[in-house]
Amino acid sequence: MRFRWLIACLVLGLSAAFAQNVTLRALMEDVPETHIIADLLPQFEQQTGIKVEFEIVQYSAMHDKLVTQMLSPTNTYDFLQVDFLWAGEFPAAGWLEPLQPYVDRTNFDLSPYLPSMLALVGYYQDTLYMIPMYNYAMGLIYRTDVLQDPALQQAYQEQFGRPLQLPATVQDYVDTSVFIAQHSDMAGVAMQGQRGDPNFLEFANYLFGLGGDNAATPTSWSSRTTSSGWAVTSPTATGTSPSTAPRAVRPCSSTRATSKRPHPPAPSTSTSTTPTASCARARPGAS
Repeated sequence: MRFRWLIACLVLGLSAAFAQNVTLRALMEDVPETHIIADLLPQFEQQTGIKVEFEIVQYSAMHDKLVTQMLSPTNTYDFLQVDFLWAGEFPAAGWLEPLQPYVDRTNFDLSPYLPSMLALVGYYQDTLYMIPMYNYAMGLIYRTDVLQDPALQQAYQEQFGRPLQLPATVQDYVDTSVFIAQHSDMAGVAMQGQRGDPNFLEFANYLFGLGGDNAATPTSWSSRTTSSGWAVTSPTATGTSPSTAPRAVRPCSSTRATSKRPHPPAPSTSTSTTPTASCARARPGAS
C-alpha cells in the first residue's frame, strides 16, 4: 500500500513511459514513514527509471528550509512534504503546482481518501494542490478486559443504570473515566497534554465532540468540580447561558494508564483521523 502511494505521488504528472535520466528531489521529515519509503526507492527506480533523492531533516527545520527554497529563483526540490499547518500558506503563496490536471490525465483514484482529509490537506480554494501522505490517527484505545470485568460492570450498571461499554459520547467518556479511576487501581484516562499541536489535537476531539468549531462564535469558559474532585470544563458562546452539553474532563496528571492487575492489556480502537502531511509538487521557478 505504501509503495503504491509512493509511485502515485512521485510519478503523478510524469510520462507513463519509462523515464530515463530523471532525478526527483524532496525535503522529507525525519519520521519512520520517510525511512520506510526511502527503503523502497531502489525498487521504485528499478521499475520506473526515476531516481529519487531525499534530504531528511527534523520537523523544526522543515518550514524555514522550504520557504527559503520557494523564495529562491531556483528550487532544489521537485516535490514536498507539506504539514497541515502550512496547507493554506504554500498554495496561497503560489509555491505549489495544481494537481487536478495530472489526476485527470492519469485517472489517479482519490476515492480512498477521506473527504475531510482532502479538504484539510488536499484542496485550497477548491483547487487540488496536495495528496495526503500520512496522518496522526486520533483514536480511543481501550482495555477490553477492564470493560468486561464483571465487578466493574455490575457497579457501573448500579450507578448509571446502563451497561459498562465503549463510550459513544463525550459524557459517556467522562463518566467511564471517572468511574474507572474511582473503582480500580488505575488512572481512568491518559491524554496528550504536551504543549504545542499534540495538546490541540487532543482538545479538538472534545471540541468537535461537543458540537464546537474552532472558527465559531468567540467563547467564554465555565467550570465546575464534581464531588470526586475532578475538574470539568465546557465552552459557552459569549453572551449565552452555560452549555447543557456533556462536558469534557480535564486531563489527569498521569501520562499513561497503569494497573497492578495481572490481566494483559487487550487493546481495541475507535479512530478518527487528523491529517498532518501531504505530498505536493513544487511549482517550477516559484518565487
